[in-house]
Amino acid sequence: MDDNRVEIFFRVFPQKLRFWSLHCVINALPSYLIAVVWLGLWPVARAHWAMLSAVCTFILGYSILTTWLPMLREGRNLFTRALKVGLTIRTMISILTFLAIPVGTPLIFAPDTWCGLAASQAVALALGTSPLPQRIGGSDGGGHVGFLEIYAITLVEGLILSFMLFILSFIAIIILQIRDRRNPALWPGASSAERIDR
Repeated sequence: MDDNRVEIFFRVFPQKLRFWSLHCVINALPSYLIAVVWLGLWPVARAHWAMLSAVCTFILGYSILTTWLPMLREGRNLFTRALKVGLTIRTMISILTFLAIPVGTPLIFAPDTWCGLAASQAVALALGTSPLPQRIGGSDGGGHVGFLEIYAITLVEGLILSFMLFILSFIAIIILQIRDRRNPALWPGASSAERIDR
């Protein structure tokens, strides 16, 4: 393993960890509130720990990935610019979803709602049970739901939302490439050769 690469990793990792901690918490908040408010998981302590553990898993995974891979680590290349655009759009969606939680009805249009339902269905198929929303609301208030099931649902939902982020970033790459070709001066960090390649 290249010593220089390891040195760069430990130098950049704290910055990426702070970055992804902020974004993952903001983007996970709507799903968390939907689960504890509208699904009634608030009294279930292990549900909170399971969702928090899954969010921490994503924070660590994204931080390592974007620190280790040069194309995601550098701040001036096309991939990181596209990722930031995708994150900005996703954050705006999260804020709008958060504002809709007290009302309830607009949540039917929120990606977090549909991704959560899809994740619940996928985990239920894997475990051979009925989806989580169908098993909540009884006298135990969801107390029979296990830590690992909620952790798995949160992970799968996060992967689906990450795929959406990938799609948004891919679209952003196309838009940024078109913009850079039309006006290379908007990207002062690129070399002349890089501009010609575009």
